Amino acid sequence: MEYFLGKKAVDMSVPTARIQLLVLPYVAGSFLFAIPFLTLWGWREFAYAWQGMFANWWVLPAILLGVLLHELIHAITWKQLAGLGWKEMKLGLQWRTLTPYAHAKKPMQITPYRWGALMPALLLGFLPYGISLFTGNGWLFAYGMLFIVAAAGDFWILAVLRKVPKGSWVADHPENAGCIVYQAQD
Repeated sequence: MEYFLGKKAVDMSVPTARIQLLVLPYVAGSFLFAIPFLTLWGWREFAYAWQGMFANWWVLPAILLGVLLHELIHAITWKQLAGLGWKEMKLGLQWRTLTPYAHAKKPMQITPYRWGALMPALLLGFLPYGISLFTGNGWLFAYGMLFIVAAAGDFWILAVLRKVPKGSWVADHPENAGCIVYQAQD
Protein backbone atom coordinates (compact mmCIF):
# COMPACT_ATOMS: atom_id res chain seq x y z
CA MET A 1 0.00 0.00 0.00
CA GLU A 2 1.33 3.42 -0.96
CA TYR A 3 1.40 6.23 1.63
CA PHE A 4 1.91 10.01 1.47
CA LEU A 5 2.17 12.16 4.61
CA GLY A 6 1.02 9.17 6.64
CA LYS A 7 -2.12 8.75 4.57
CA LYS A 8 -3.03 5.65 2.58
CA ALA A 9 -3.52 5.80 -1.18
CA VAL A 10 -6.87 5.23 -2.88
CA ASP A 11 -6.70 5.06 -6.68
CA MET A 12 -9.65 7.02 -8.12
CA SER A 13 -8.62 6.78 -11.75
CA VAL A 14 -9.67 4.87 -14.83
CA PRO A 15 -7.88 4.18 -18.11
CA THR A 16 -8.22 7.11 -20.50
CA ALA A 17 -10.01 4.96 -23.07
CA ARG A 18 -12.69 4.08 -20.48
CA ILE A 19 -13.34 7.67 -19.42
CA GLN A 20 -14.91 8.36 -22.80
CA LEU A 21 -17.80 6.07 -21.82
CA LEU A 22 -18.03 7.26 -18.21
CA VAL A 23 -18.48 10.90 -19.24
CA LEU A 24 -21.46 10.23 -21.52
CA PRO A 25 -24.03 11.19 -18.82
CA TYR A 26 -22.18 14.49 -18.31
CA VAL A 27 -22.08 15.12 -22.06
CA ALA A 28 -25.82 14.42 -22.31
CA GLY A 29 -26.54 16.61 -19.29
CA SER A 30 -24.56 19.46 -20.83
CA PHE A 31 -27.10 19.75 -23.60
CA LEU A 32 -29.69 20.85 -21.03
CA PHE A 33 -27.89 24.20 -21.10
CA ALA A 34 -29.33 24.74 -24.58
CA ILE A 35 -32.81 25.14 -23.07
CA PRO A 36 -32.27 28.62 -21.57
CA PHE A 37 -30.73 29.91 -24.83
CA LEU A 38 -33.60 28.44 -26.85
CA THR A 39 -36.14 29.92 -24.45
CA LEU A 40 -34.60 33.38 -24.55
CA TRP A 41 -33.54 33.62 -28.19
CA GLY A 42 -35.57 31.00 -30.10
CA TRP A 43 -34.88 28.26 -32.62
CA ARG A 44 -33.71 30.63 -35.34
CA GLU A 45 -30.83 32.03 -33.27
CA PHE A 46 -30.05 28.54 -32.01
CA ALA A 47 -29.72 27.25 -35.58
CA TYR A 48 -27.66 30.28 -36.64
CA ALA A 49 -25.35 29.68 -33.69
CA TRP A 50 -24.38 26.21 -34.90
CA GLN A 51 -24.32 27.14 -38.59
CA GLY A 52 -22.04 30.07 -37.83
CA MET A 53 -19.85 27.94 -35.62
CA PHE A 54 -18.95 25.60 -38.44
CA ALA A 55 -19.16 27.96 -41.42
CA ASN A 56 -16.14 30.14 -40.65
CA TRP A 57 -12.50 29.35 -41.38
CA TRP A 58 -11.35 30.60 -37.98
CA VAL A 59 -13.51 28.24 -35.95
CA LEU A 60 -11.12 25.28 -36.05
CA PRO A 61 -8.16 27.41 -34.87
CA ALA A 62 -10.39 28.91 -32.16
CA ILE A 63 -11.39 25.43 -30.95
CA LEU A 64 -7.78 24.18 -31.02
CA LEU A 65 -6.69 27.27 -29.08
CA GLY A 66 -9.52 26.58 -26.62
CA VAL A 67 -8.31 23.01 -26.11
CA LEU A 68 -4.79 24.28 -25.40
CA LEU A 69 -6.16 26.96 -23.06
CA HIS A 70 -8.30 24.34 -21.27
CA GLU A 71 -5.17 22.40 -20.30
CA LEU A 72 -3.18 25.55 -19.50
CA ILE A 73 -5.96 26.74 -17.20
CA HIS A 74 -5.73 23.46 -15.26
CA ALA A 75 -1.96 23.95 -14.90
CA ILE A 76 -2.13 27.67 -14.05
CA THR A 77 -4.82 27.11 -11.42
CA TRP A 78 -2.87 24.27 -9.78
CA LYS A 79 0.30 26.34 -9.96
CA GLN A 80 -1.34 29.32 -8.27
CA LEU A 81 -3.54 27.59 -5.69
CA ALA A 82 -1.30 24.64 -4.82
CA GLY A 83 2.00 26.52 -5.12
CA LEU A 84 3.39 24.17 -7.76
CA GLY A 85 6.08 25.29 -10.19
CA TRP A 86 6.14 24.90 -13.96
CA LYS A 87 8.70 22.10 -13.63
CA GLU A 88 6.04 20.21 -11.66
CA MET A 89 3.56 20.37 -14.56
CA LYS A 90 3.38 18.37 -17.73
CA LEU A 91 1.20 19.28 -20.71
CA GLY A 92 0.73 16.91 -23.60
CA LEU A 93 -1.41 14.72 -25.78
CA GLN A 94 -1.99 11.03 -25.21
CA TRP A 95 -1.76 9.92 -28.84
CA ARG A 96 -3.42 6.53 -28.33
CA THR A 97 -6.72 8.18 -27.35
CA LEU A 98 -6.08 11.67 -28.78
CA THR A 99 -6.65 13.08 -25.30
CA PRO A 100 -4.94 16.35 -24.33
CA TYR A 101 -3.88 16.57 -20.70
CA ALA A 102 -2.38 18.71 -17.99
CA HIS A 103 -0.63 16.68 -15.32
CA ALA A 104 0.62 17.87 -11.95
CA LYS A 105 3.65 15.77 -11.02
CA LYS A 106 3.36 16.44 -7.26
CA PRO A 107 0.50 15.84 -4.84
CA MET A 108 -1.62 18.79 -3.70
CA GLN A 109 -4.45 19.36 -1.28
CA ILE A 110 -7.86 18.50 -2.64
CA THR A 111 -9.30 22.03 -2.71
CA PRO A 112 -6.76 23.38 -5.26
CA TYR A 113 -7.16 20.15 -7.24
CA ARG A 114 -10.92 20.62 -7.41
CA TRP A 115 -10.59 24.27 -8.45
CA GLY A 116 -8.06 23.28 -11.09
CA ALA A 117 -10.48 20.69 -12.43
CA LEU A 118 -13.38 23.16 -12.53
CA MET A 119 -11.71 26.35 -13.78
CA PRO A 120 -11.55 25.53 -17.55
CA ALA A 121 -15.30 24.81 -17.57
CA LEU A 122 -15.96 28.12 -15.82
CA LEU A 123 -13.73 30.28 -18.03
CA LEU A 124 -14.12 28.62 -21.44
CA GLY A 125 -17.60 27.15 -21.05
CA PHE A 126 -19.89 28.85 -18.56
CA LEU A 127 -18.52 32.39 -19.00
CA PRO A 128 -19.12 32.60 -22.79
CA TYR A 129 -22.37 30.66 -22.37
CA GLY A 130 -23.57 33.10 -19.69
CA ILE A 131 -22.68 36.11 -21.82
CA SER A 132 -24.57 34.55 -24.74
CA LEU A 133 -27.72 34.33 -22.64
CA PHE A 134 -27.65 38.10 -22.12
CA THR A 135 -26.52 39.09 -25.62
CA GLY A 136 -27.98 36.41 -27.88
CA ASN A 137 -24.54 35.96 -29.42
CA GLY A 138 -24.77 32.58 -31.12
CA TRP A 139 -21.04 32.13 -31.54
CA LEU A 140 -20.44 32.58 -27.79
CA PHE A 141 -23.32 30.19 -27.09
CA ALA A 142 -21.92 27.45 -29.35
CA TYR A 143 -18.34 27.99 -28.13
CA GLY A 144 -19.44 27.90 -24.50
CA MET A 145 -21.49 24.75 -25.11
CA LEU A 146 -18.52 23.04 -26.79
CA PHE A 147 -16.31 23.76 -23.82
CA ILE A 148 -18.93 22.74 -21.27
CA VAL A 149 -19.09 19.41 -23.12
CA ALA A 150 -15.27 19.33 -23.31
CA ALA A 151 -15.18 19.56 -19.50
CA ALA A 152 -17.21 16.36 -19.08
CA GLY A 153 -14.14 14.47 -17.84
CA ASP A 154 -13.50 17.21 -15.31
CA PHE A 155 -17.11 17.00 -14.11
CA TRP A 156 -16.68 13.24 -13.77
CA ILE A 157 -13.61 13.58 -11.54
CA LEU A 158 -15.35 16.23 -9.42
CA ALA A 159 -18.27 13.82 -8.95
CA VAL A 160 -15.89 10.99 -8.02
CA LEU A 161 -14.21 13.25 -5.44
CA ARG A 162 -17.41 14.71 -3.98
CA LYS A 163 -17.21 12.70 -0.73
CA VAL A 164 -13.46 13.02 -0.23
CA PRO A 165 -12.82 15.09 2.93
CA LYS A 166 -11.29 18.54 2.67
CA GLY A 167 -8.00 17.64 4.41
CA SER A 168 -7.11 14.97 1.86
CA TRP A 169 -4.26 15.20 -0.61
CA VAL A 170 -4.42 14.10 -4.23
CA ALA A 171 -1.85 13.17 -6.82
CA ASP A 172 -2.84 13.48 -10.43
CA HIS A 173 -2.57 10.00 -11.94
CA PRO A 174 0.41 9.93 -14.34
CA GLU A 175 -1.32 7.80 -17.00
CA ASN A 176 -5.03 7.42 -16.26
CA ALA A 177 -7.91 9.87 -16.03
CA GLY A 178 -8.37 10.80 -12.40
CA CYS A 179 -6.13 10.83 -9.37
CA ILE A 180 -4.80 9.02 -6.35
CA VAL A 181 -6.33 10.26 -3.10
CA TYR A 182 -4.42 10.13 0.17
CA GLN A 183 -6.87 9.83 3.06
CA ALA A 184 -6.12 9.70 6.75
CA GLN A 185 -5.57 6.18 8.09
CA ASP A 186 -8.37 4.58 10.05
